[in-house]
Amino acid sequence: QHLAVRKKVRRSQATPPFSFVGPSRARSQEWPTTPVGPVGVRSLPLSPCGVKVARYLPPPVICLIVLPLERARFLAQLSKRVQQTTSHHHRGTGMLQATLANEVKVTNSATLSTITVDDGRKSESVPVGKTFTHEAVLAFALEYFNGDGLAANTWVTKYALRNAEGELIERTPRDMHRRLAREFARIEAKYSNPMSEDEIFNLFADWSVVPQGSPMSGVGNPHKLQSVSNCFVIPSPEDSYGGILRVDQQQAQIMKRRGGVGFDLSTIRPQGLPTANAAHTTDGIGVFMERFSRTCREVAQGGRRGALMLSCDVHYPEILTFIRIKNEMTKCRSCGQEERTKVTGANVSVRLSDEFLNAVEKGEKYQLRWPCDVRERPSVEAWVDARQIWEEIIQNARDSAEPGLLFWDNILRESPADCYADVGYKTTSTNPCAELPLAPGDSCRLMVVNVSKFVLDAFTSQVDFAWGRFHEVVRKAQRLMDDLVDIEIEHVDCILAKIETDPEPEEVKRVEIDLWRSV
Repeated sequence: QHLAVRKKVRRSQATPPFSFVGPSRARSQEWPTTPVGPVGVRSLPLSPCGVKVARYLPPPVICLIVLPLERARFLAQLSKRVQQTTSHHHRGTGMLQATLANEVKVTNSATLSTITVDDGRKSESVPVGKTFTHEAVLAFALEYFNGDGLAANTWVTKYALRNAEGELIERTPRDMHRRLAREFARIEAKYSNPMSEDEIFNLFADWSVVPQGSPMSGVGNPHKLQSVSNCFVIPSPEDSYGGILRVDQQQAQIMKRRGGVGFDLSTIRPQGLPTANAAHTTDGIGVFMERFSRTCREVAQGGRRGALMLSCDVHYPEILTFIRIKNEMTKCRSCGQEERTKVTGANVSVRLSDEFLNAVEKGEKYQLRWPCDVRERPSVEAWVDARQIWEEIIQNARDSAEPGLLFWDNILRESPADCYADVGYKTTSTNPCAELPLAPGDSCRLMVVNVSKFVLDAFTSQVDFAWGRFHEVVRKAQRLMDDLVDIEIEHVDCILAKIETDPEPEEVKRVEIDLWRSV
């Protein structure tokens, strides 16, 4: 009902013919054009991940998503999405919910062992509920990767598709690539001159184009309600406990959907300033860095830890605390050894200004201030030796590989988004890997063009580069990147639909709803 209010979808006049064959009904039957049974009709415009929305309907409802694509084979492959829900939990008495041309109809169904699809041109049957053990899939993956155990284990652990019970239903990356190609082709069909599923599959199958992380895990995955964006930047914390806790919840909500998070801490009052509460003075950023780090570590993401970037302006009065915190040593209670235990769940990077770098070059002092963007008469001000801060950065980076460096004025000058800073697109931080500065609410979806695939006669005197094919593949990859935005919008709509149907009070869900609407 929530979804029906959110969108109105025109009913399709066509219903694709197909039949079910099962142990209790061995005859073909065209899909009914009118609903039967006590449940009636629910017209819910579901996107491809709508199976997860429907999962929250009362049992014994299960879902099979049937999308209006040209190829009948797609319908057959989608039977895998039913998995063992049919045979395990709803044997013989379940309700099969299917979307036909974006319309949901509910009808009685017998137990399914095979789904047969016939569009008048070809017919094929595929098993429902086929699963594989971890050992079997690892063996298949090892063969695929020519014995590379690291590659095989990484793929099985992070990217191989699993059903709702956590059982593996993909054997090799070829299965994954077919899943991805099918979804991208569905989006391509909305636009002129679409690439075919096979054309897209071939780009993926030879690893010329490699979707990264969340797209490999989430695209075409009806069993997990997640974002297909890799990372997000969220607003800096407001200078209050409420603002700090709000950001903490925002990062947790994104991380549980498999996204990494970055934000800047320079908005938090430095240590020792007065507060209007029982504490009398502020604690500074150190304790809050620990809080954000712990949240990142505690949010599980199915085979991987969360990813977090904390950045801080080099003019922030507690910049030395920020620089040194990951290098502080504490004694382990169990082994007695000195070890680094602080902020182990985050990357940290310093935003360097031209003002600071010029002072380093000239051996001058520079201004620490808060707020950091107020140069004249800030609330807090001090002048320190720029080279001393620079040496601290270098020493700690040598010892602990942190902090990273963000040449911030260069970033703002070169960022296309900052042409629109006055309307809300001002860059404030980066994704956890720091290659992409973003504005609050922005997210990145990553896809790689594997340049090594275009090298001809490598390590010989006849080495060359396939410039023509490279040009063609880059153009197609950029088009797939654009398709990925469409897919992510569908996933965010599914996330919002799920939240709206959650039983918690509205005030409990408010931060999460506002977050995803902002995205």
